[in-house]
Amino acid sequence: MSAENSIEETGFLRNRIADLVYLIHLLIVLWIAFGWLGPVWALWVMVALYLGIEIHWKIQDSWCILRDLERYLRKHPRPEMLGQQSFITRILVGWFGINFNPAWGPGITKGWGRLAFIISVVRLYMHYF
Repeated sequence: MSAENSIEETGFLRNRIADLVYLIHLLIVLWIAFGWLGPVWALWVMVALYLGIEIHWKIQDSWCILRDLERYLRKHPRPEMLGQQSFITRILVGWFGINFNPAWGPGITKGWGRLAFIISVVRLYMHYF
């Protein structure tokens, strides 16, 4: 299916909304990836945001609602396995050509997020104590 056929099948507006969901998802991922480098207010946002993400993953059995929403808007089927849906895998392969086992995507996502969370908490502790 070509990009033109995809747009015709799902509609221009629906694709633009899916693009907006993708952009929001990307901004959240970038914040989690690099928010720990920011000032104190950014660390607080990082901690709150990541705690929310962990709760969300627990409720959704590690499936991401933003990825599901984007897939729904584009009329793409949900993969059978979690490793096949990783947003991080999509970014690393699509943007940088870094090819790895897609099953590693959720582990990379959670590992990096938890490391960034810990660094943020340590930086906040050092700031206040």
